[in-house]
Amino acid sequence: MNNKKILVTGYSGCGKTALVNRFTNDRFSYSYNTDEHLRIEKKDVSIHNKNLNLILWTVPGSASQLKSFKSFYLGTDALIHVIDINRPSTFCDFDSWIEHYKKHMPSTPVYLVCNKIEENLNIDCSSYFDDFDCYRTFFTSAKNNFMVSEMFYSIAADLINETYFQKIKSY
Repeated sequence: MNNKKILVTGYSGCGKTALVNRFTNDRFSYSYNTDEHLRIEKKDVSIHNKNLNLILWTVPGSASQLKSFKSFYLGTDALIHVIDINRPSTFCDFDSWIEHYKKHMPSTPVYLVCNKIEENLNIDCSSYFDDFDCYRTFFTSAKNNFMVSEMFYSIAADLINETYFQKIKSY
């Protein structure tokens, strides 16, 4: 089985752990606990009869902690940066994060995940995120289980140079 490490980053309260928990355990918790430690979850997936073991590293939400723990980057195949679509402070400095990631992981694809869209389903803000220099952008809701599996499967397919044929709705 092919192992792929995916690093999940972002500010506290953006839903990093909720996204991973929804994908790996199909659960959502309304209680919020600040992530103070690294969490590692695993999930086996199959894409076109190719089996992958996704190893999902959810790092603490403090930006200063991530920048000081560059050892988290070792062996990373993809990076997911999660923002809270309802809190502009979580994405106002995304360009500087991209520069940081590219400095330490120049060949690692960075995905932007705009989470918590359940509160703003009628707002079309997707064009705003077109200007960010990331591999792909996803809009998700861990709470409503909206596009969570599709996002992870699409990233997994990218990692093995396959196309994920699951129909993905556009909003």
